[in-house]
Amino acid sequence: QGRVTALSLAANQLTGTIPPDVGNLTQLRGLALGGNAAGGLSPNYIVGRIPPELAQLYLLQTLDLAHNLLAGPVPAALGALSALTALDLSRNRLSGPLPAALAGLTRLHRLDLHGNRLNGTLPDF
Repeated sequence: QGRVTALSLAANQLTGTIPPDVGNLTQLRGLALGGNAAGGLSPNYIVGRIPPELAQLYLLQTLDLAHNLLAGPVPAALGALSALTALDLSRNRLSGPLPAALAGLTRLHRLDLHGNRLNGTLPDF
């Protein structure tokens, strides 16, 4: 159908926020935006919050937002990504507890959250 099924913009020098419109790419199976902080050597990085509109990507299997400067809580809406097998949110500035809704990710095989400011208890995966 000519729809985008994978989008990799990792390890570039992207700046700004993740636009909520990315949630309109409903055929995506892979989204990689990790590695845009450039090890702190560059003023380029993705900032802001993880848009809850990502939950509209119901076919998404891999989500990589690592090594950026994303802040705020992990959206509970990500728990709706039932096809997700790999989630990497490491090395950001995410804070607060992990939402219990993430326990609904029954296909998840890889979860990387290191290097954030998370607290509380882990959901029952």
